[in-house]
Amino acid sequence: MKTKFKIILLLMILIMGNQIFSQQRTFIGYAYDINTNKLLYTENHTEFYYNNKHIKTILIYRDKENKKIAEKISDYTKNSQIPLFHFKDFRNGYEEGSVYENNQFKIYFIENNKKNISKSFPFKENIVLDSGFHKFIQNHFDELLNNKTLTIEFAVPSRLTLISFKVYKVKEYQKDNKKIIRFIFEVDNFVFRLLVKPIYIDYDKESKELLQYTGISNLYDENNKAYNVKIIFKYN
Repeated sequence: MKTKFKIILLLMILIMGNQIFSQQRTFIGYAYDINTNKLLYTENHTEFYYNNKHIKTILIYRDKENKKIAEKISDYTKNSQIPLFHFKDFRNGYEEGSVYENNQFKIYFIENNKKNISKSFPFKENIVLDSGFHKFIQNHFDELLNNKTLTIEFAVPSRLTLISFKVYKVKEYQKDNKKIIRFIFEVDNFVFRLLVKPIYIDYDKESKELLQYTGISNLYDENNKAYNVKIIFKYN
């Protein structure tokens, strides 16, 4: 009887495990040069879910020859807007990411295989880190939709600092039978705004899915200059 119970329990665990790991989806972002419209690279996303909650993403960057050039792993379980993440560019060895410690989050970067350089910050509601900007938009979608301007502190690992950005809606339009909302991220400081180009992000109004990103990339070219890209996301 005990053996039969163990078998039933094992089967239940296996079934539950399959259900947990089957909660995932994949999609691709195609990154084009803003000026030439040439394909630069692709972002190959695999999202993992638990109880319909997005908890993790593995993102593989591939060049136009489909060679793996970078990778990023993000964990949203503790804080969706300030995820734990680690990014590495295999072409130049650059790394950056975040960790949690002592009730704070620490951002870091490693350049030219040198020592990890880091700085810690306290958790705050309006702080956004890396792909947490997407979660921020989704978390505040209705406010932004109603023309509210929000201010965030965007954590930048490569500079070990927080930069204040404004986020607000700039237009609504229709394309391919979809109602699309365009938001803008722009530096809050007027002087810095003259130096830093804004980022435009287009969302499906109904599903709140990110459809297009236009702005500076987190990947760099052979001259160590960040790409300016238009990334179009295609969902399965």
